[in-house]
Amino acid sequence: LPEDLGLKKTSLLEIKGGSSTENAKIISMCLESNTPNSYQDIALLNASAAIVVAGLATNLKDGLEIARQSVYSGEAKFKLELLRVLSSKLSTV
Repeated sequence: LPEDLGLKKTSLLEIKGGSSTENAKIISMCLESNTPNSYQDIALLNASAAIVVAGLATNLKDGLEIARQSVYSGEAKFKLELLRVLSSKLSTV
């Protein structure tokens, strides 16, 4: 449960997405804010699970800390920008 990891329980309505423009703003908010919010909590929890599956952490709590550090340090935002650049270059090939 999210609460077991120190995350706030939230309803689906609180994390509902929207248009592509709205969703892009939500992603930016998740990657730029050091202030926890429901969107960021869900993104961090998902990232935590991926980190565990990749073998970089042995449990969700440790994966969550790795994910949090990636966001708070700016590394996650930097990686997203690299992905955007690469995607843009590949779309012109």
